Amino acid sequence: MERASNLVELPERLRKASEAAAFLSVSLSWLRHATAAGIVPCVRFGGHVRYDLAQLGEWARAGGKSVANLLPLRRG
Repeated sequence: MERASNLVELPERLRKASEAAAFLSVSLSWLRHATAAGIVPCVRFGGHVRYDLAQLGEWARAGGKSVANLLPLRRG
């Protein structure tokens, strides 16, 4: 009985947040905020979050989102 059809094909190497932030030229805190908001593509498993650089590149070329769009407005 072969189970290979149930497996999801993953990139050769998923990257940690620090590597993904460097790739995007953004701060680590910005990347974590954007990830938590569901804006940046990532892979989650267990308590870990990893990033596929090819997906990040596509996301960035498609326009991504600016920091202003991510941060909540403060009301006085």
